[in-house]
This record gives sequence, C-alpha cells and structure tokens, in this order.
Amino acid sequence: MSFSKRTWASALVILLFVAASLAGQTRETASIQGQVTDDTGAPLPGASVTASSPSVMGKPAAVTDQDGRYRFRGLLTGIYEVEVTMSGFAPKKISNVNLHVGMTATLDFVLSSARIETEVTVIGAAPVIDITDASLAKTYITKDLLLKLPTAQDTHAILNLAPGVTQLSAYGGGDQVGNSWTIDGTEVSSAWFGGGQYSTPIAYNTVEEQQVVGLGAPAEYGGFTGVYVNIITKSGGNQFHGDAQVLYRGKSWQSSNVSATDETWRLLGETPSTNDFSGSFHLGGPIIKDRLWFFGGAEYNKETIMLESTGKDSPRTLPKFFFKLTYQPSQKDRVQASFETHTYTALRTQMDTLVTADGNWDDKWKSNLFNVSYLHTFSADSTLELKIGGNWGSWARYPSHKNRDQSGFWDLVNGTHACYWWSYQPDHKYTLRTAFTQAVDDLAGSHDFKAGFEAERSGGYWDMTLPGGVAYYTLDNEPYMAFAQHGYQGFDNWLFSWYLQDDWKIGKTLTINPGLRYNIARGTVPGIDETVWKPHQGLEPRIGFAWDVTGRQKTVLKAHFGKYYEGTRSYNFWNLTPQGDIIYYLTPDFDTLDYWYTVYGEDLYSVDPAIKVPSMDQAVFGLEQILGPNLSASVSVIYKKWLNIIDVVDLNATFEPMAYKNPLTGESMTVYNQTNVGTQPHYLITNPKVGRDIGAADPDIVMVDPSRKYVGVQFTLNKRFADKWQMFASYTYSKEEGSYSNSHTATGSYGTGGTGNYYDPNLQINLYGRSSISPPHIFKLMATYILPWDINASAVYTYNSGRTWTKTTTLTEVDQATKPYLLLEPSGSTRMKANNNLDFRLEKSFAFNSMRFSLMLDVFNVLNQAIPWGQYGTYVQVFYGDDMGLPLYVCDPRVFRLGVKFDF
Repeated sequence: MSFSKRTWASALVILLFVAASLAGQTRETASIQGQVTDDTGAPLPGASVTASSPSVMGKPAAVTDQDGRYRFRGLLTGIYEVEVTMSGFAPKKISNVNLHVGMTATLDFVLSSARIETEVTVIGAAPVIDITDASLAKTYITKDLLLKLPTAQDTHAILNLAPGVTQLSAYGGGDQVGNSWTIDGTEVSSAWFGGGQYSTPIAYNTVEEQQVVGLGAPAEYGGFTGVYVNIITKSGGNQFHGDAQVLYRGKSWQSSNVSATDETWRLLGETPSTNDFSGSFHLGGPIIKDRLWFFGGAEYNKETIMLESTGKDSPRTLPKFFFKLTYQPSQKDRVQASFETHTYTALRTQMDTLVTADGNWDDKWKSNLFNVSYLHTFSADSTLELKIGGNWGSWARYPSHKNRDQSGFWDLVNGTHACYWWSYQPDHKYTLRTAFTQAVDDLAGSHDFKAGFEAERSGGYWDMTLPGGVAYYTLDNEPYMAFAQHGYQGFDNWLFSWYLQDDWKIGKTLTINPGLRYNIARGTVPGIDETVWKPHQGLEPRIGFAWDVTGRQKTVLKAHFGKYYEGTRSYNFWNLTPQGDIIYYLTPDFDTLDYWYTVYGEDLYSVDPAIKVPSMDQAVFGLEQILGPNLSASVSVIYKKWLNIIDVVDLNATFEPMAYKNPLTGESMTVYNQTNVGTQPHYLITNPKVGRDIGAADPDIVMVDPSRKYVGVQFTLNKRFADKWQMFASYTYSKEEGSYSNSHTATGSYGTGGTGNYYDPNLQINLYGRSSISPPHIFKLMATYILPWDINASAVYTYNSGRTWTKTTTLTEVDQATKPYLLLEPSGSTRMKANNNLDFRLEKSFAFNSMRFSLMLDVFNVLNQAIPWGQYGTYVQVFYGDDMGLPLYVCDPRVFRLGVKFDF
C-alpha cells in the first residue's frame, strides 16, 4: 500500500492536533518536581520555589499548588540549588542537585514554623536515583569524568566507557548499526547504514555529558536494538569561560609489545609507532546576560602511524569546528542553534603485510551537522518542543596511487590484495521533531503525558568504478578470474514516527511507564518511479514500572518489557537500484581475459512484499539502591531477542551436496556444489526463514534462520564526585548466541546487512554460534582522586573476555565462480586473548584566581598487553593455511602522552 502526499499531510495535521491537546523533559533537558509540606505532613500551597544554576538564564521560579506540588521543566543539565520560602516558615534549600539530561529529580521539602530569622540548608540530600523512570542501567558519562580520565578523547568512542559495551556493541547489539546516535537530541546516524562513526567525532571539549539509554527506554526513543546515545554539548553562560589544550605523543614515547622473534606476530613483525598531536580552543559566555549566550571553538588532530621495517606510514588529519547560540527572550521561551563540521583524511590506511606495496588506499570523509530547537513553556505543567536538525557529508575511498588505469586484485585463498575500487558516497539526513508534554493530577494518580511526532528525510548514493576497467580474483597467487563493473546505488527515504507515553504515579511510591510507538518507513531508488520500500512494521509497545520500596528514594525496584524496531537502514533496499551489468572473465594468465558470463543489472533484485522491519524484544528487571551520600548501586537482569532479520536470498541458484573432508578435524562433512554456474541470479530481499516457500529454485537455499539472542546480568556501583574522589564500576556477565553476528567479520558484513550467506548454502554451514563481539565477562572501573597539592590521579581499567573468531577456509573444490568461505567449526568457537587494559593519568593544576593551568601525563596500556587488533573488526587472517589465526595488527603498546591545558 502506498501513501499520497495528501494522506501524509492529513496524518501530520491529526497528530499535531491530538498531541497539542496533551500540551517531561525533552531530549536535551531535565526536570525537578516535588511537594512542600509542613512538619505535620499537610501540603503548603503558595510556597515560593526557585531553582538557580550557572546553566540557566535568570532564576526559574514556581509557586506550589493546592496540594503543595511544584514542577520545573526544560532545565539544562548542570548543578542546581533549589530553595523554598513561605511566610511564617523557615526557608530551606537543597544544594548540589546534579541534573542529567532526561532526568526527573524529586525533591520534597518539609518546612517548620519560623521562630527566628534562620535558614536551614540541606547539604548532600540531592537524589541519586530517578524514581519516576523504569529505565535500568541508564548511564551518564559527565564532563567531570571526561575531563579527568585518561582517554583517547574521541567523542564517538566515549560509548565504550558505558557498562555492557565492548567496541561499540551494547548488550549484544550491532557494533554501529545497533545504536541510535544523536547530538543534543538530533539523530545523526548514517543515512545508509545507521552508524555514527562519521558524524559523532565532534571536538572532545565541547561535550557536557553523554547519555546512554539501553535497557527500558520509553517510547520516545526508537530506531535502535543496542543503545540510544545522546551527546549533549556545552552552552555559554553569564560568565565568560574557555579552555585551550595541547596533547602530544612522540613516535618514540612507547614501549614494544611485539617481539620480532615471536612467530605469533610474524605477519606484523613489529609494533607500529605513532606520532600524535591534538590542539583545541573553546570560548563561551554572554552576548547579552540572561538573554543570549554563545559557545564555540576548534580542534585539530594530526596522527602518523609508522612501520619502520617496511617503511609504511599512514598520516591522518581531523580538523573540527563548532559553534552554538542559546537565546532566551523570556522565561517561557528558549531557542538553541548549533553547527559543527569536520573532515577526516587518512592516507595509505592499511599497514598489514597482506596489502601489496602499491595496493594501499586512502579514505576521506566529511560531515556537517546543524541543530535548531525551540522550547516553549506554557506553564509548570505543559511544554512544547520543536526541533529541526540534520547532517550531510560524503565518504570516499580510492587507491593511494591515484592511477585510474592500474587494476587491483583480491586473493580468495590467502587474502593478499591491492585496492581495486574507486568509490564516492555522499549522503544526507534531515529531521523534524515535535514533542508536547502535559501534567495531569488527580486522575487515578498523577500523570506526565508526552506525545510526539518525528519526520526524517534521508538520501544519497554510492558510485564505484574499477581502476583499469577490471578487478582480479586470484587463488593462492595464481590467476583465476576477473570482472568488470560500474557500481551505482542510490536511495531516498522517508520515516514517520508517532509516540505516546506516560509517567503514571500512583500514590507516593509507584510509577508506571506505559508507552506506544509507531513508525512508517518508505523508500525509493533512482531509476524506479514508484516506492520500492514499504516494509511491514507493527506497534512498539513499552511498559515498565519503578517502585520506591521504602518511600524514601533509597530503594527502587524496576522492570520493563518492550519492542524496539531498527531505524532507517538504506542498505536493506538500495540494491534495488537498476545497475550496470557485471561481466566475468576467466584469466588463464594476467594478460588474458576470456569472456565467461554476464550478470545483467536490470531487475537483479526484488523485495518480498511481506517483508518486515527487524526488531528486538527486551525484558529487564532490576534494583537500584542508595548506599550513602553520593553513592548508589544497581543490579539488572537482561533478556533480548532479535526478530525478522533482513538478508538477501538467491532465488535462481541450484546446488547439489558433495562430500568434503574437513581439513581441521579430518572428518567428512557435506558441502554444496552449484549446478548452474553462469545462470542469471535473482536476489530477493526478505526475512529468510527455513522451510518458507519464496519461489527459490533450490527450496533448501535457506538452511539456518538468521537469529541472535542475549541473556545477561549486570552490576554497577557509582560514586558521584564529592570529598575529592569519584568512581564508577560495572560488571556484566552474559551469553550471546545466534547465526547473525553483531559486527563485521572476515567472512561477512553482518553489521551492515547483505551478508551473502543466502547466496550459497556453504556459507550457512556452522553459522550458528557466538558473535565476534561476545565476551561473557566485562568489567570496568573508572576513578579519580584529588591528592594533596591539587594533583589529580585517575585511571580507567577494562577487562573483557576477548573477541571470538572462527577457523575458516576457502572452498576451492566447488564450481562456484566466487569461491565461498567455509566455517570449519561453529561460529565464534575460538576466543582471542582477553583484553586486560589499564590507563592512568597524573595531572597537576595551578590556580590563579579564576584561571587554572594544568600539566597532564597519560600512560595508556600500563600493563603493555599485546592483543590482536584490526580495522573494521577484522582482527586476524582466518583463512585456512599456515597463517591461520595469526594477527595482522596489534593494539597500541604502553604509550606516554603529555598535555597542557588552560581554563578560565
């Protein structure tokens, strides 16, 4: 079923009308609420409540209603002081109220009759737990941690500090595509595959905090099956403030963690050395006090990676620019606008020995982001938010030699290769969000309704040519075949989302969080006039509760069940673009091209009319407990199951079984030989299911359902910064398994769809097992302590069980043109060495009035561990042979970095 423009317009008008009738905080803000009573428990209407903070313009004020209740909405993140006054009563205030984005702090006051003019100040009574939210393991990585901890200062990689996350894979989710990436609440994930690595590496010192929501998210959050990531940027203020920073690492400022005599590392030979420089400057303050603020700055990164034994080097640069305005014409209205741009250039990116001397490639990508938001507060009970944002940029990869006449190759047996493509890929995404909130009291309890609408438009294309006109495939360095192709794929998306949620408080201790979300996705491709992508997508129900067991905000029991659909993933359908023909040749020698057959690009792909959007069911249960001032702990039990995974099935290929001797075990096994090589394929984009009749010539082409499930338990301990120290610790134990991995691997692009597993049944043999990112144990500890003489000591310790890999061979015995990989053991059977990493910082600060000068010494990989490490998740050369399992890359050794920073 297709929808006309009039239908869409009507739906939008109806939604806005309904939501306006409901006219919580927004994705950028937080709330404070509570009740004021006297010492007999009677509510006090008419009490004056004020909230003050350097983060807000002016001093927001409220008056308690007839039940003594008050609310502050739309507060920017920061540290607040809340004060209550009323004639005839002694005033009270609570200091050090640390508000994070999306948080509701409940502050109740009990006023006593005033005998003399006194002020009672409650110190350290600010809440640590949000008793209105069923979300579990919600993590806030604050600037207090970010500025004090030794990190690579990569805003995209901040996510790895969160509990349950390993190399961007969260709770079994995809290591990019499983997450929703936002900046100041605006979606910035890639329009074509959903990742955030191109848009989110903004300047590190522009980050106020990062919010990570993965377990028990309300209906407002969608488009992820891993976690929702929201990077909140800094704003200006009524006082000028700024920073300047320089970080430097020299190429000799490191140890060696690889021995040239160790056969394990013979494909690498030595530890690469790196020369790294980063410099930044930022300034913020008032243009008009309490009315117009600004914040902006720039950062420049330059890095060169070198291998002295081979003479290889890879220089890389990343300049960044950011600017933000905050305008508040009245206490009821606030406008924020920001713009960010950065460009990454990496030359000769591949350092391993499998890439030939003249076969390296360069990468370049650009990203531009903008965000404009308007928040109107009708009253303490009602707000309206409008947000427009987007990002546009491009990604390119091309041979370093830049010779369009020089062909490249890939060896299907031993993995040696030279860049054989020249690609350019621009894309864009623009979003509109509206959100209305309305508090309603005395309706079987109190309610905080929120209704919203989101519209997303995205598009782009991929253009790929082959230098020299053809690319070669070899078999163990011997000529085999070649192909000629001009690849072009494009897409244009619309995504519409509606949601309604409620925080329904029953009595003083129980809050129920029901919610419902609904999405409609539509997509087109160049060359086809009609809508080609019309997947079935059901409702996303969410239900949870938070029970304040003792009524003292000390012990909160939480549970949640919900369904989560993937966001826009254009790779699911962009192959429907009419393409050029692919011509295959046999190559008896490298100078001869013998025509073999042609795969015609017209009508090469079709989409299943019953296709469904992939989703994930989640159930979590847990407890959050206050252990003392500024100290809290939690435990969570987690279950997740992925459904309706999309992949592509070849409907025309036919196969027959044949016996094969497993070279790893010596045992006989069955593999499959294609009986109609050269037949025009036809690929169906579908939800593969064993036994389902999809019109395939080989009815057994789908032998394994694509699946994944995750079960885990997680413990956290959080000490907010106070008394000169802070600490955050987490431990996650989990079991993840299935047939659809959560990351790129040597044998398939699982993280970005189109694995190719259903082109050939051999690719499904031994497929069920563990993903490559599937560590049973993950432990993290982050801590800082202020020593005498204003010396800061901080550390980050991480342990996880290590990635998995699978012993693999190339099945050269079959007739298939492109020889398939064959897993010789269940997927993920072999586990690499555990990651056991400690990073440490010493920082000495000198204060001069309102200025501070700091000297920093960072030591990374203090234990000097050597674990396999690779780009894009390809850790090892897993093909069968003498080099099976040998690493191509190694993690950085013990590294020293010096830094200086000036703040005012």
